[in-house]
Order: sequence, then C-alpha cells, then structure tokens
Amino acid sequence: MLIFKSEWDKSFADVNYDKSQYDAVFRNQTLIAGMEDSQQTRRILRGKVIVWRPLIEQGLNEWEAYYNNTFEQLTQQFKALVADIQALENRHSAIYKELAETENLLKDQQKIEQRCQELTLRFEFC
Repeated sequence: MLIFKSEWDKSFADVNYDKSQYDAVFRNQTLIAGMEDSQQTRRILRGKVIVWRPLIEQGLNEWEAYYNNTFEQLTQQFKALVADIQALENRHSAIYKELAETENLLKDQQKIEQRCQELTLRFEFC
C-alpha cells in the first residue's frame, strides 16, 4: 500500500502543483488584475513618451536657442546701459565741476566789482 501511495503521489504531483497555482491565482485575482492595469497604463505612458519625445526635445532646443539669444541681447543692452550711465556720471561730474568753477569766478567777479565800487566811492569824494 505504501508503494501505491508513493506512485499515486508521483503521478499527481504535477496536477497538484498546477491546482495549487490555480488556487493562488484565483485567490489573488484582484491583485493580478490591478497589476495588469498598472502594466497597461505603463505601456500607454511609454508610448506617449516615445511619441512626444522628439517634440519635447525640439521644444527644449528652441527654448535654449531663444534663451541664449535673449540673454545675449540683454547682456549687450546691459553693457550699453552701463556705458551710458558712466557717460552720464562723467557728464554730471563735469557739470558740477564747471558749476563750481563758475561760482568761484562769479565770487571773484563780485569781489572785483565790490572793490571797484569801494574805489569809485573813495576817489569820488577826494
């Protein structure tokens, strides 16, 4: 009887294994369905990425070219504005210097006129 049982178990080992696999799949059917949906979603997303990748790369290249061009233009404008500011500051300094010199000349002229008036009054009464 022991030999028969052993032979019986050997013969149905594959069947029992397949049945246990079937039972495992049946018990985890919702989990397997969820994994299948996830896999399908992943495939769809990969397909979209494959389709959109050239467009995205083209857009990124266009953006980089625009950025570099705009950056270069703004850099040149900035340098021009810095040069303008420097020129205006130099002009401002020159105007203040000229103003100070003019004020000094005016004071000197006023002193000369005052001295002239003093001398005129002095010699007028002599």
